[in-house]
Amino acid sequence: MLNYISLFLYINVYKIFYTYSLYINLVEIMPIDINLEKWLSQLPKEVFTPRNVEEFRKYMDEGSNIIKQFAPKIEMKEIRNEFINGRESKIPVRIYIPKIVETQGILIYLHGGGFVWGSSDSYDHVLRYLANECKCKVASIDYRLAPEHKFPAAVIDSFDSVKYFYEKEKSVAIAGDSAGGNLSAVSSILARDEGIKLKASVLIYPTVGYDATSKSMREYSNIFLTREAMNFFGLMYLKSPTDIYDIRFSPILAESHKNLPPTLIITAEYDPLRDQGETYASILNRSGVETIQIRFGGVTHGFINLLGIVPSAEVTLQTISSFIRSKLNK
Repeated sequence: MLNYISLFLYINVYKIFYTYSLYINLVEIMPIDINLEKWLSQLPKEVFTPRNVEEFRKYMDEGSNIIKQFAPKIEMKEIRNEFINGRESKIPVRIYIPKIVETQGILIYLHGGGFVWGSSDSYDHVLRYLANECKCKVASIDYRLAPEHKFPAAVIDSFDSVKYFYEKEKSVAIAGDSAGGNLSAVSSILARDEGIKLKASVLIYPTVGYDATSKSMREYSNIFLTREAMNFFGLMYLKSPTDIYDIRFSPILAESHKNLPPTLIITAEYDPLRDQGETYASILNRSGVETIQIRFGGVTHGFINLLGIVPSAEVTLQTISSFIRSKLNK
């Protein structure tokens, strides 16, 4: 565990206490990273207050293509595009195989994007980096998106992918950011309930349930991930308002969180989802789950996509990779 602490010595640390879990948070508010602030200032208003899903996807794709130009150029030994026969659809999967494979098993990655946007293409720079640093195969799942495919289509595709790779590899970890963090948390619970023993779960600024009143939601829902955007995503994704009580959308409401895989939860200081992610870490800890929770200062929701622009993105991905390597090789 000390290697995680030493990695973050230069971050302003608020408290580190280790019982069964490790928490690293900040002592004081840090200003938003200057490069991140510049990037946010250049985004069109449609990203902050989406009204039309096609328009939102267009602007997000354009931004993603620009971001990837700044990311490290990492060559893979092989990249394969495949399909999994799911219960309801053929699920596109992209397999990244790095030049050096030293870690057994596979990391399943579920991208973010509010359940309405995102793909292996838009996350290609992040996926290459993870495969290279984890030194293992990475499977990126292109689950079905809303509003064309409403809840729980994304959950079904995600968990079908977990079952498929567990049968093939046995040593399986799962990770995801934002909406993908939600799907990773849900898939971890569904896997436990079916006797599938995942090696690890990584939740990057996840949404784990409905939250309208937390401190971070009140104070930071006007920076990048706005309240308007979250409401839009909910309307696009959910079939009914009562879906927020379904544990396949709100894993925080699960009857039990015991016997879940070792979990790393990443939160961002200026993220409205910060408090629910940290609350979920506390729930896992109280349930006896090996839990590490790290809050990165000076960054907003979505910062890992800014690999090559915001330094914390690379530090975060290195931390995730170290965690995944240690768990897959057990």
